[in-house]
Amino acid sequence: MLINHINLCSSDVPALTDTLVKHFGFEVIQEGDVPKNVTYGAPGKYAMLRDKNEFYVVITQIERSAGSAYPTGFHFAVMLDSTAEVRAKHEELLLHGFELDDVHEFNATGAAWTAFYFQAGDGLKIEVNSCSKRISELSCDSTKI
Repeated sequence: MLINHINLCSSDVPALTDTLVKHFGFEVIQEGDVPKNVTYGAPGKYAMLRDKNEFYVVITQIERSAGSAYPTGFHFAVMLDSTAEVRAKHEELLLHGFELDDVHEFNATGAAWTAFYFQAGDGLKIEVNSCSKRISELSCDSTKI
């Protein structure tokens, strides 16, 4: 079995699309009006993106409501190749006006990690991380986490 895609909901499809394209290397492969046979409430826009590893993200428009469009704790993570890249991405996002958590280091899944979180709109939390070293029998291989 292979996970085909993840659908993220946003009241501002172009803004979330722009964030993922500009800052995380996704490319837009399709966009337009949500098909009539798909119902997410009111009709709206969508975008389908793909990263260099062939992972797909679909962003569909929702009506903006008070609070977060996502449950507490929901997030997705973007794994970079090094701690230096995580710190550089943190600086890049700060320069573009995003509100970010501080970069922190921690041990989990038998490895040492460097990470930070930020909000990308509608309460969507994105984690940016890297795995710097293996400290037990588990590895930094994200397919095994």
